Amino acid sequence: MGVICLHGVGASLKYENHLDGLRAISILLVMCNHMAGGPPFLNGSIGVDIFFAISGFLITNILLIEFDEFGDISLKAYFVKRIFRIFPLYFTTIAIYVIAAFVLYKLTHDSSKLADLYEAFPYLITVNEEFMFNENNTLFGQAWSVGIGEKFCLL
Repeated sequence: MGVICLHGVGASLKYENHLDGLRAISILLVMCNHMAGGPPFLNGSIGVDIFFAISGFLITNILLIEFDEFGDISLKAYFVKRIFRIFPLYFTTIAIYVIAAFVLYKLTHDSSKLADLYEAFPYLITVNEEFMFNENNTLFGQAWSVGIGEKFCLL
C-alpha cells in the first residue's frame, strides 16, 4: 500500500496491480514499433494511448481520493509532486547525454552528436520535444512522449 501526501496528511492508495498487464502490453507495443524488422501490425502509438489512458485513470483516482478525504483538491500539491517525480530523472538523463556527447566529441572529433544535441537542447530543456524540427533525430526521437505526457497531466 502506497502513501501519497497532497494536503500534508497522507491519503492511502493501494497499488493497482491489475494494471500491470496493460502496462506490459503498452511497453511491448512501443518496443516492437522501435525494433528494426519489428512486426508492422504492432502499432506503438496504441501502446502510448493505452499508457496515457492508464495515467488518466490513476491521476483521476488520486484526485478523487483526495477530494473524498479533504473536501477539495490541491492542484499546487499535485503539480509539485509531479515535478519532483519526473524532472529529476529527466534532467539527469539530459545531463548525462550532454556529458557523453562532449566526451565522444573529444575522443572521436565527430561532431554529429553535438549537432543533434544543439538542435534538440532548447526543446529538451523546456520539455517541448514534440515540437522538434527533426522528428527523425534518432537520439531524441522518443523524447516527445515526455513533453506530451506533462501537457496531458497539466490539462
